[in-house]
Amino acid sequence: MIAFNKYYNHFNILSIFLIIASLLLLIFKGLNYGIDFKGGTWMKKQEIQPVYTEPGKPMQNGYIERLNRTFREDVLDAYVFESVSQFNIIEEKWQDDYYYNHPAIFLLLC
Repeated sequence: MIAFNKYYNHFNILSIFLIIASLLLLIFKGLNYGIDFKGGTWMKKQEIQPVYTEPGKPMQNGYIERLNRTFREDVLDAYVFESVSQFNIIEEKWQDDYYYNHPAIFLLLC
């Protein structure tokens, strides 16, 4: 049988220390829901600036969402990338195929 009771006070002291340290960090640093939750750290390292749709232009979002869905299904969900250069090669092939072999539906209706 393991005697856990002899370590009881040690772990209580450690727990109290961790709680106090967490509270002090929270008080002095605060909560940071910044760019790390949105991939911003990676974007900053790659020197990529996010581009947003214009306010009050819902149709821009519709086109972008369709493109995002198609790109996600055809490229991001289909491959596991080893490097950024590998991603760039596959993305360029997809982009050529998407723009030249899959014309927009409204062009077919004209």
